Amino acid sequence: MKLAVLLVVFERDLAAVPAWPRLMESKAAQMGAGVGWESLIVYDNSPTPRATLARDVPGCLYVHDASNGGTAAACSVAAKLACESGVDWLLMLDHDTALPVNFFQQLARAEAEAASFPVAAFVPWVTDRGNVLSPAEVSATGSIRPLSRTPAGGLPPLTAIASGCVLRVSVLASLMPLPTGLWLDYVDHWIFAKIRAQHGDVRIVDTTLEHDLSIAHPESLSKRRLFSVLDGEARFVASLGWQARWAHPFRLARRLARYLLVRPRLATWMAGWLVSRRRVAP
Repeated sequence: MKLAVLLVVFERDLAAVPAWPRLMESKAAQMGAGVGWESLIVYDNSPTPRATLARDVPGCLYVHDASNGGTAAACSVAAKLACESGVDWLLMLDHDTALPVNFFQQLARAEAEAASFPVAAFVPWVTDRGNVLSPAEVSATGSIRPLSRTPAGGLPPLTAIASGCVLRVSVLASLMPLPTGLWLDYVDHWIFAKIRAQHGDVRIVDTTLEHDLSIAHPESLSKRRLFSVLDGEARFVASLGWQARWAHPFRLARRLARYLLVRPRLATWMAGWLVSRRRVAP
């Protein structure tokens, strides 16, 4: 399994990135289970360089983006570099995700079991303080609902958060360039919406990653991050069916009412976004 890793960081030294020790251990051990990363891209969105330790790691490319191009810019760079280096898969990670000890072994097992199928992505279970975040299903009205650990019946078409997912490089490259309006939030769900539209196969890896989901705490959102969520969601919904596009304004109205109670400043910012936003084409 020829694997590249994209690690996106923001205002974080690598010593404080939970996944960093596991990445270094896996490279040192050369992953005798049949999978290991061949290249590592550390994409640093900090205003000033923070993750420069990556420059000293063999097989690692350090990219500093002072303009903070977010997940979208990191994906674009990683897709191009992965294609040029000839790797088949790209593991995406951010600085808030911890890798379990068995991650690479379980990924190798899942890849071997699906070797005869045109799998577009592998996704692990991702939790935040014990609550499942990913994988998830998207309802007809555009709601994202995390799966149960023991889903009844067959699996529905899946979506997943970016951190921890492993994408086939050729599939990701075919989606480039990402549309305007995607920066940080909903880049992942937009990608999986396109995979579903192409009838791509997504497989679950039997391992669990712990992730700190910052947007789960709206009181901490900055204006730019709120606009990222709203812009990304609008672009994502535009890629779905008519029921999701119809339900979207009602979902926004409920969120605006909630923000009025939780943090009025968020409601003010959101109202400004609603006034100025333009229709997003599919």
